[in-house]
Amino acid sequence: MMLRTLKSICLAVLLITAYSCKKDNDDDVTTGASSATGETQVDVTNQSELAIVSPTFSELDGADVGSKIAISGSSKKTGIPPAPTGESEAPTVYGGSDQNLRVRNGHKMNLVINGYNLENVEGIYLQVDGSDDYFEVPVTVNSNDNYRLSQKGSASNALGRTKKVSGESNNNIDLQIEIPSSITQGTFCVSYCLYTRDGQVGAVVRRCIDVQEFGSTNVDFLGTWDFTKAVASIDGTVEEIEKGKNNTWFSEGEENSCGVEDQSIIDHLILTFTSNGGISMDQKFTDSYFADWEEGTYDDDDNWTPGTPICSSFTTDTDEYVENGAWTYNGGTQTLTIFFDEDENLYEPYFVEFKLVQGGNDMSLVLDFAEEGEDFNIVYDFVKK
Repeated sequence: MMLRTLKSICLAVLLITAYSCKKDNDDDVTTGASSATGETQVDVTNQSELAIVSPTFSELDGADVGSKIAISGSSKKTGIPPAPTGESEAPTVYGGSDQNLRVRNGHKMNLVINGYNLENVEGIYLQVDGSDDYFEVPVTVNSNDNYRLSQKGSASNALGRTKKVSGESNNNIDLQIEIPSSITQGTFCVSYCLYTRDGQVGAVVRRCIDVQEFGSTNVDFLGTWDFTKAVASIDGTVEEIEKGKNNTWFSEGEENSCGVEDQSIIDHLILTFTSNGGISMDQKFTDSYFADWEEGTYDDDDNWTPGTPICSSFTTDTDEYVENGAWTYNGGTQTLTIFFDEDENLYEPYFVEFKLVQGGNDMSLVLDFAEEGEDFNIVYDFVKK
């Protein structure tokens, strides 16, 4: 297992956590992409692996957003919602969060509302900050005693779909908000509260929502690309990974008496870009390694001698999987940003930024940290399938 650590980590997350393979204990690194309409500015914190982070977004015009979003079954009214009544029996929503929700424009998002004293809840008041109108949304009690909007339907594959609390609960309301494609990338905030049949109004909770724009039809790299090799330069040392060949990736391997060495091979790594901002990463890796080792020993002078591999434990594993995510592209800076998340909703996405260089059927994705004072870059080469 000793040989697999750095080498396997770098392979298994070749695109997502490439920078983490450089070294284990770098200082924090902050980078920023140039800002333009519909583009993302990103703060990167480099720790032991590429951090889970969120892009920053410019503030959207609340009046414009309020006029465009839709909530099925609601009525829109001019002015401000009724003020909280302050009774202890009023429906109470559990506190908001400093973490913004995320949604892709042209999709619906699901705002999950949890709280207590919901037995007599009749509806929700919701207002976009900066709007002169507010929504009045009726709610009903489902047969399983869950509180839910009177309209049915599940959230679409919105990027910011919130994660529901597992199990059944009678203190839960799902609010479906439709974000049309006419709302561009940026942030808006909503304030909402619950009201009851007898006129009680609960306290106001505020949440902010990041609208993310993905994809484009005006790019040349749409389609499927097959990885051929990666060339890395770190502090003047150059290493290369080729598809189908054993990868040493800055390690020499360890001598042993078994006559075989660990191997890590990229069988294939295929990227597919679609015009609506979707990306899939189809990966297959083969690792050969010693699963078991003899225990190391100390001599009388307390000097450590590491154990040797058990030859019969030499094992070959093949790992193949597909990850789905989304992409944005800034043509002015040739910056391609790829987002991935294990739950595929990109609520807390892993992301990595590349410079994209394309010529016909050849494409290179470049990671270069020269601006951060680091002598480190990796070039991933692909050919069009």
